[in-house]
Amino acid sequence: MFSHLFLAASLALLNFVASCGGSNEKLTLDPTTTTTTATPTPTPTVANTQITWNNGANAIFATHCGKCHDFALDLPQLKAKQQVALARIKATSNPMPPSSTPAWLADKNKAIEFLSMAELK
Repeated sequence: MFSHLFLAASLALLNFVASCGGSNEKLTLDPTTTTTTATPTPTPTVANTQITWNNGANAIFATHCGKCHDFALDLPQLKAKQQVALARIKATSNPMPPSSTPAWLADKNKAIEFLSMAELK
């Protein structure tokens, strides 16, 4: 009984400490292993709908870019830097963000899809 309470308290503390790092990734500990997994930024799923600022892109850019780049938090400013942002995300040398998390790897294609649109909306 005590070991179950200790495990539950440890998991709660781990999630609290992980969330203090400034990341929106949710860490989940599987009690049968010692691994953690990261969850990508949730985006609404609408069948056959391109990603837009309001249906997921804003959350992706706020999570992965906005902590360092204010322009990534505002659609008009992002439009002004659209091609530069797209090039840096697609770059293999000196890409943005500089360190890839599992959540970013899941969101990267969505960000590229959004920035590749002729008109960001």
